[in-house]
Amino acid sequence: VICPQGPPGYNGTDGLDGLPGPRGERGAQGQTG
Repeated sequence: VICPQGPPGYNGTDGLDGLPGPRGERGAQGQTG
Protein backbone atom coordinates (compact mmCIF):
# COMPACT_ATOMS: atom_id res chain seq x y z
CA VAL A 1 0.00 0.00 0.00
CA ILE A 2 1.37 3.40 -0.97
CA CYS A 3 0.95 5.80 1.93
CA PRO A 4 0.66 9.59 1.59
CA GLN A 5 3.72 11.71 2.19
CA GLY A 6 4.37 13.10 5.64
CA PRO A 7 5.80 16.52 6.53
CA PRO A 8 9.19 17.52 5.19
CA GLY A 9 12.24 16.33 7.05
CA TYR A 10 15.04 18.61 8.20
CA ASN A 11 18.82 18.78 7.91
CA GLY A 12 18.60 17.01 4.55
CA THR A 13 16.89 13.97 6.08
CA ASP A 14 13.58 12.30 5.20
CA GLY A 15 10.64 12.51 7.57
CA LEU A 16 9.91 9.11 9.13
CA ASP A 17 6.36 7.74 9.45
CA GLY A 18 4.90 11.15 8.71
CA LEU A 19 6.94 12.89 11.43
CA PRO A 20 9.52 15.63 10.87
CA GLY A 21 13.16 14.65 10.79
CA PRO A 22 15.84 16.24 13.02
CA ARG A 23 15.85 20.03 13.19
CA GLY A 24 17.86 21.93 10.63
CA GLU A 25 17.44 22.75 6.97
CA ARG A 26 14.48 21.42 5.00
CA GLY A 27 14.95 18.10 3.26
CA ALA A 28 12.87 15.55 1.34
CA GLN A 29 9.39 14.51 2.40
CA GLY A 30 8.93 11.23 4.23
CA GLN A 31 6.08 8.74 4.00
CA THR A 32 3.41 7.94 6.55
CA GLY A 33 1.77 4.56 6.84
